[in-house]
Amino acid sequence: MQSTETQDTPDDGDNGVPEARRSDNSCISRIPAEIKNDSMECKVIDPGAKVAPRKVRTLIYALLCLGVQSFMSYDGGATPASLDAIQKESNNAWSEAELGILGAIDKIGIAATSLIWGRVLQRCNAKLLLAGGLLVNAAAAFLFGSLRNKILIYCTKLFLGATQSLQGVWATVWVVTMAPPEFLTMWLGLVGFAAGLGNGIGTAIAGFTTANGLPYSFAFHVQAKVLGALWVALMLMPPRWLRTTSLSGFRDDAAKSDEPSESAKIHCAKAQLSFLIRTDVYVYTALQISLIGFQMSGIQFLWVRFFVSTWNLSKSWVTTMFLVVSGIGGGIGIAVGPAYIDRMGGYQSAGAMAKSIQALEVFNFVAFLSAIVGIFCVAFRVSLNDGSTANAWGDWGDVWLWLLWISIGMLQIAHNASVPALCGIN
Repeated sequence: MQSTETQDTPDDGDNGVPEARRSDNSCISRIPAEIKNDSMECKVIDPGAKVAPRKVRTLIYALLCLGVQSFMSYDGGATPASLDAIQKESNNAWSEAELGILGAIDKIGIAATSLIWGRVLQRCNAKLLLAGGLLVNAAAAFLFGSLRNKILIYCTKLFLGATQSLQGVWATVWVVTMAPPEFLTMWLGLVGFAAGLGNGIGTAIAGFTTANGLPYSFAFHVQAKVLGALWVALMLMPPRWLRTTSLSGFRDDAAKSDEPSESAKIHCAKAQLSFLIRTDVYVYTALQISLIGFQMSGIQFLWVRFFVSTWNLSKSWVTTMFLVVSGIGGGIGIAVGPAYIDRMGGYQSAGAMAKSIQALEVFNFVAFLSAIVGIFCVAFRVSLNDGSTANAWGDWGDVWLWLLWISIGMLQIAHNASVPALCGIN
């Protein structure tokens, strides 16, 4: 006897796929219907809204991710611009090697503590860590301008770097966790821009004030006071607003899976480091980013002293040109590089990745040619000096000076275009 029960037949649009198998892609499958009759919407989920409203998160981002990052990076520009004043006020007590260590020791602090802060932030209250780090950073900046003992100055610089590392790690993770999804890339990019901006502000304030007779301590006391005001703002914020742990919706799929995800397997610092070292793409891109930082930090550190002594230019003029060259070069590089990479295909497929790497090769070739031109200009000018610092164009320098500044500007463009692409490939 034939059963009279009828079975449901799938709609034409379902293609016979059971409902359970279509659930994960239900939003995608409804897109055509949404376009036709606007009856349904596929909304972008904003997990950070469960912690704080968007306006509050924007305020936190502006104050703690951009403001704090800027003025923690401030001393990176203020120190090179103050080297001549430091020597003068200490009666030339610093050797060239000691000044080199002074410029590098905060970077050593950043590198030595970055992995440590990543683990500590996973285990401790973020607000307590940030409050302590910001307070130590403000105190170290104040003491750097006040102390005259070399060992103590080195210690303050080391603390400046170590606490800056904490801020950098927290800001990156917080933005990834809390930023509105449609602004995530822009917010991440602006954090790096804020560091460069603070660097330039430090160079400007220290350069112009010491050139006009003020002690170098003035610039660092300004830094300490601004950081102190930001510390007060931080203390007024509830701890939950500063959390960096993942929220519901970030890893639901991994939590429901019977098999542990790759990220869950890599659970300790040693395993994470071992995994990264075995990843060639990470190693080579990180190495190139480090080399770019090495070159640009060296140029900045030597800028004021080199151009004042070799070309006999005023410190105010040299400081102004540093801001112009770095600002134009950095601005063009950041504006053009990522857009060009995206137009080439970005990082969404193997073919697009190959095109992005080819674009990087072009950027690197431009940087290489610019460096060769710069080296030639420096070598030729130094060979002409033989005790005289006269310039063919008087206070404007000479053709070698301007050709060198143009080459450094091109180097800035190429490097600033490369770093976002290197991070994206990574």
